[in-house]
Amino acid sequence: MTERPGASVTVRDLEKIAGGDPRQIVDLVESFAEDHSVEHRQTLDLNAAHSLLSPRVKAIMGSDLAESSQAGEDASTESLDRAQALLSELGKKLFDVPYVEYRPASGAQANGLFFLGAMKSGDAVMALSAKNGGHYTYQSVSYPGAYGLDITEVPCDGDDYPTVNLELLADELERVRPKWLTVGGATMLFPYQLREIADMVQGVGGRIHYDGAHILGLAASGVFQDPLHEGASVMTGSTQKTLSGPLGGLILMHDEDVSEALNSRIPTFIASFANNRTVALALTMAEHLAFGKDYSTAVASNALALSRALDSEGFRLPGKDLGFTQSHVVLVDLEPTPHKADSVNVLRRAGIISSLAAVPSTYPEKRALRLGSPVCTKKGMGEGEMAEIARLLRRVLLEGEEPEAVGTDVAALVASFPSVQYCF
Repeated sequence: MTERPGASVTVRDLEKIAGGDPRQIVDLVESFAEDHSVEHRQTLDLNAAHSLLSPRVKAIMGSDLAESSQAGEDASTESLDRAQALLSELGKKLFDVPYVEYRPASGAQANGLFFLGAMKSGDAVMALSAKNGGHYTYQSVSYPGAYGLDITEVPCDGDDYPTVNLELLADELERVRPKWLTVGGATMLFPYQLREIADMVQGVGGRIHYDGAHILGLAASGVFQDPLHEGASVMTGSTQKTLSGPLGGLILMHDEDVSEALNSRIPTFIASFANNRTVALALTMAEHLAFGKDYSTAVASNALALSRALDSEGFRLPGKDLGFTQSHVVLVDLEPTPHKADSVNVLRRAGIISSLAAVPSTYPEKRALRLGSPVCTKKGMGEGEMAEIARLLRRVLLEGEEPEAVGTDVAALVASFPSVQYCF
């Protein structure tokens, strides 16, 4: 890859520049933005948390709407009221639920607002632990702990990939009798046994919250798992991942009492929100209604094809004995590879974007590479390209080829797919 112009600027340089001529600062900031744009166009993005905005959605994000925020009835206009009402109706149709909350700025914030709105201090809740893929927002270190919720772990089995132990869960539910049980996370390869879990939770008077941050778009299309119709009362999620929208969060609800509780609390936590995001999200939902089924099917198909190709190239993949993956996520065990935890940085030198994840056997160390198929699928890549990507990863991580040399072939592959697909 071509070296980015801002790559040689050090933190010490930035300290000096920040105290210098503002005109030089403007030039540097603009160069950082351009550097990122160049890198964005040249890299192969396999980060499971990323996707691509369509050109029309991106245009709305950069429109005059970016200069205004919603901050109560007096700050709105008739056109914005209608746009947000349309967003709500589109969310109801897309996810087939009666209540949609679109104000959270992220999926993590959506989780927090759900806990703060639907629960009271001292309530008993059960949630997946971080060791078993649970997000930090439903651990004691985050909202539940700060709010004084009584947290109990959902029991799981598996060193490579965790599955809920239903027998132990039944015992814990009788003992704890939680108000809510939370499942979901950032490394979901397979659906949860949600119908069985829901029956058990409802049997002790509780309800299920499903963190669909990563699989939100897949769920809306009937691919992977449909939590809201398999027993979950609430699903939270991130709008920028498999839904391919702008950064934001959703809270999707079946129950009126939950919706009312959140509506009474959320204004005390969110004073204003960005109109460009909410209007752009309405267009994202319209695109997903039109193209989401084909896109989500291709995302899941590409993830499985990438998994199988990586297995053929000599990588070890958690979840192989269960069928590799049914979502957009692919996990690769880094322990047998030379680079291990430095793999993300090595791949970045080759123009490949990825992230690290933990598996139960090595938690809290992140010994797995987390890959995802949304971006390359959105560009129009298919199963043939997944095989090529697996070969590129082998050359860098197993054969030890110089990343920059592999980066030439990475850039050529990316350049062959310049357009965003599955959109208007």
